[in-house]
Amino acid sequence: MNKYLLFFILFLCISCQKIDKDVEMVLTKTEQSLSEFKTVVFKTNRIDKSFTSSDTLYRTAICSIYIEPEDEIGMYFVQNIKSEEDTLYHRIYDGKHFSNTTIYVDGTAKAKWFTRENLEQNNNIQGHFGLNFLCRNIFELDDNFTRFRNKSERDKIKKMEVYDEIYQNTPVYVLTIFFKNQEDSDEYINNAVDKYYIRKSDFLPIAYSFYGEFQGMQEYEFATIDYLEINTLTLKDFIPYNNAEDVDVEAVYEQNKSLFEEDPFRDKVNGKIKKKDSQKVIEVEIMNDKFPFNEFVLNNSDTVKLSELKGKVVLLDFWYRGCLPCIKAIPVLNELQNEFKDDLVVIGINDVDDNEQVNDFLKYKKVDYFSTYKSEINISKSLKFNAFPTMVFLDKNGDVATIKIGFDDENNNRKLIKELIEK
Repeated sequence: MNKYLLFFILFLCISCQKIDKDVEMVLTKTEQSLSEFKTVVFKTNRIDKSFTSSDTLYRTAICSIYIEPEDEIGMYFVQNIKSEEDTLYHRIYDGKHFSNTTIYVDGTAKAKWFTRENLEQNNNIQGHFGLNFLCRNIFELDDNFTRFRNKSERDKIKKMEVYDEIYQNTPVYVLTIFFKNQEDSDEYINNAVDKYYIRKSDFLPIAYSFYGEFQGMQEYEFATIDYLEINTLTLKDFIPYNNAEDVDVEAVYEQNKSLFEEDPFRDKVNGKIKKKDSQKVIEVEIMNDKFPFNEFVLNNSDTVKLSELKGKVVLLDFWYRGCLPCIKAIPVLNELQNEFKDDLVVIGINDVDDNEQVNDFLKYKKVDYFSTYKSEINISKSLKFNAFPTMVFLDKNGDVATIKIGFDDENNNRKLIKELIEK
């Protein structure tokens, strides 16, 4: 038999392998259990650590879901999320409108802030951070559990397996999905693993975890799910408020005050959730070709002054780790810095990431120039830069020669730098 034909047959056999029988059983029975309810009310505790953050968030919520396959996001919902020590976010969505009430709590509800959106005019609910708490990857039947049978999705999966475990005194099946790596691309998450903890008694998920790596950074999330009620709600429970006066703040707080009691993750954060540092934004602008900032502290602890770099061309690259175009620009900037090392100084300006994060990332990417890190003043916002990367080119006199927004190919930048050097 022709060796190429043999190889092709072997490839087909491998590609068409059946799902492991234990995985098949768990998928089938979990799909069946999820298909049998129309509404569900549950409490969830979540741990989240994003790629670009060094902090881990510990949050908790009580959510109600009405499954609606025809809706753009597949469900209507009522969310009650506690993401800070004294704040409750109460949100309702019915497919057409979205109302949001912020309740400040100090023993009892004491204040509120209210908005209502018509989604036909402003459909931004899809990207809303609170959707994570709905555990959509569990409750949408056409998402994870069903799609694992789809060949195009299966091609992304390296391996699926199931094993037995006792989770929080409950016998569960742990369904684990290992995804294939795309190590030749900067745009993919690698070493990604999903885990679903499926309760053996009724084949309902009671926990979910994710882990992945991107550009040397790690992201993970873990959610526990306490099922409270199934098929007890009606559509009337998912009608958004029309006005702030319609919200019974005290009643909402009473229904959700358990969120402010001790939660399972509280001991792990020593009592309080770390709040984000605030950065100052000052009113500045580039006038008479003069860049309004002169002194920068770099990630190697040195201080650089633009006034001391006259005689050289300076390229200020405004970037941050979570910006894919910024990441793509790094090898180009490396080449330019090395090619024009006697006449060019590249300085990264990062107003998002901490010093340790910047150091680790620049080392991982083998960057040949230094960068600033998050400081008291947010230079990007002060200059009203809202697209990244933004590159500011200073001529040998220290004046602003041009500003470029977005990732550009090296030839255009090389030509510009040559022109500035030769002036």
